[in-house]
Amino acid sequence: MKRIPTPFDQKKHLTSHTNPPILKLALYHDFLLVQQDESIYYSHKNRIDWKLLPSYNAFFTDPESSALFFRVRNGLLV
Repeated sequence: MKRIPTPFDQKKHLTSHTNPPILKLALYHDFLLVQQDESIYYSHKNRIDWKLLPSYNAFFTDPESSALFFRVRNGLLV
């Protein structure tokens, strides 16, 4: 198993001074998604360079990763 850098490792996660745990991880097509605290990040699976999705605070997918939903900060699902 290969360890990949987290958003905190790449200094993309700035809301905490300590390394918060990854709460959720998903592979959706060619992209990785992570939730660290209430922040959502994505990266292409072949080149880890986390980008913040600032409008969202959670994501959900089905077991087959055929659908992807995001929860916006006001609680609605997209």
